[in-house]
Amino acid sequence: MAAKGGNAPQPSGAHRDKRYTIPTLSVDLFATVYETLRWSFSHMIMKEYQGPLEVGAVFHGAFTFPNRTTVGLFEGKVARADAGKQLLGVEFTWISKEGFALLEYMHSLRPEDNPDKGDPMRVTITYPTINWSLSGMLLGEYDPPDDVKPDMQIRGIIRTEKSQESGIFTAKVVRANGVRRTLALAFTSLSSELFDMLEAAIKKHPPLPDM
Repeated sequence: MAAKGGNAPQPSGAHRDKRYTIPTLSVDLFATVYETLRWSFSHMIMKEYQGPLEVGAVFHGAFTFPNRTTVGLFEGKVARADAGKQLLGVEFTWISKEGFALLEYMHSLRPEDNPDKGDPMRVTITYPTINWSLSGMLLGEYDPPDDVKPDMQIRGIIRTEKSQESGIFTAKVVRANGVRRTLALAFTSLSSELFDMLEAAIKKHPPLPDM
């Protein structure tokens, strides 16, 4: 189990780590940030995209705008992929309540005669948890790059769908599976905010049954 705001302590047999599937956590691994002026309430166009997503693929992400603290979460489906121009056309299939409110506010600030002159949307691709615990997590929708190897150190931020709570973590790679599109991570440290967030979730939801 990872320690609150510190390193992972030695596991104790008296406190067996439990795994949870609820709530699904949104995990941002601090990879590429995409900026776009081409966005609406139904779709967006991501520029300079060089990833593996193809037409029809469903993925998750987060967005915000310059000088804004609110972060919106979304699910999107790739409607168009142009590898030559490095463009990805995405249809939103779900946007969090906070994210939709942020879009409404930013839309109200857009110049009516030229919306491309407004503030750019900043987008990151995130990964939903398949299951998680206080010692680690299993991520889905993950297409591992060639340089991701066991014991590699990773840093990121975890958010929850229904609140603006978030927290920073560091972890080491346990296993990356390109066929199943999963990434298993073992936490090495959790921020105090993240530890408290996960503990609160544990108190509200039952764990997976022991195998």
